[in-house]
Amino acid sequence: MKKLLTLFILISVCTPVVFTVEVHNDALGFGKYISYFSDGGVAQSGMQRVAVKYFVDRDSDIYKKAAALDYRQNVIDSALEFIIFSYYSPAVKNIKPTEAEIELPSDNRTSELRLATAVYAKLQTIKFLDPQNRDRIGRYELMLHTIKQKNNIAQTEINTLFASHIAEIVSEEFTKISFLLKNTSTSHGAVLTRNPQNGHYKLSYEGFYTNNEIKEINMPTLNAVLVEMGNRKADFDQTGIDQVREQAKLIPAVVYADWKPNGVDAMALIVETLTNFYLSPDQTTYNNLLGLFARYSHLVIRERDVFAQRAQKSLEKSVTALNPDLMSKITKEISTGNIVALMRIPDDPRFNVFAARYTGR
Repeated sequence: MKKLLTLFILISVCTPVVFTVEVHNDALGFGKYISYFSDGGVAQSGMQRVAVKYFVDRDSDIYKKAAALDYRQNVIDSALEFIIFSYYSPAVKNIKPTEAEIELPSDNRTSELRLATAVYAKLQTIKFLDPQNRDRIGRYELMLHTIKQKNNIAQTEINTLFASHIAEIVSEEFTKISFLLKNTSTSHGAVLTRNPQNGHYKLSYEGFYTNNEIKEINMPTLNAVLVEMGNRKADFDQTGIDQVREQAKLIPAVVYADWKPNGVDAMALIVETLTNFYLSPDQTTYNNLLGLFARYSHLVIRERDVFAQRAQKSLEKSVTALNPDLMSKITKEISTGNIVALMRIPDDPRFNVFAARYTGR
């Protein structure tokens, strides 16, 4: 089951900073990269800590430039700041975990293309969400220009990589479904995933009845998963097996694949809408994204459409993985706006697929 990796950066006894990194959703690999810097300890909050020894060389130019990007301008207090600093700092390079170096090799153009793409993605949302903050925008633009110039990176390369990143996130979120798996007398938190490459199914589950241990069933077919559930009688009974069979019908990517032969490729349209916003964040591309959410919301609120509820949650997770602040803005405007009016945006018949009622499979 996918989990948020929460890292606790302990800069000093008096100035602890907390942030989270979405490991599985980070197609650029930074969530995995930054996890290798944990000291293995756990704070009172239960969060993992980044080892203090990596906060070295604080008077260096790269520390100051990275720290200035977000929040307090003289302290490394965001994930992206730490990633940039740890990559470029010679002092950190000398003590960097081997696994981190393998994940993001030093002095490597591909690594720095990924860094440039991450900076660009953050810059794009800052320009849209906080356009008056010219100082912060300027710092991000300078960092992006520096990385691009150092490696002769073209903007088209960044656009291509980020579009691929968006597609990976959407694919991951829309090919699975999370639910409370209820048996007659037991229950588990569960995630059912269908692999888009080979069609295999994976059921991950955990909870009180598994001693909080994550258990998995990986099989080439859904029927094989159900059979294996029947073999694990301590974890499942027929009630739970039947529930998984029904939940499998609601995996958004599976439903949209069924609908595709008769209409629009909904998955491709979601990726297109998100990509258009990030490559050109303005009111028009944002409104198109808002209109997509409005169609889902109408089905969920007015029609009690169980599939739209699942698909909307997948879209929310996709946007949150890209930028939580953007998702917060969308949530606020959907909750306070005129849903019917927003549903008319954009005036594109392809978007009707997101207003279509689910009639079962």
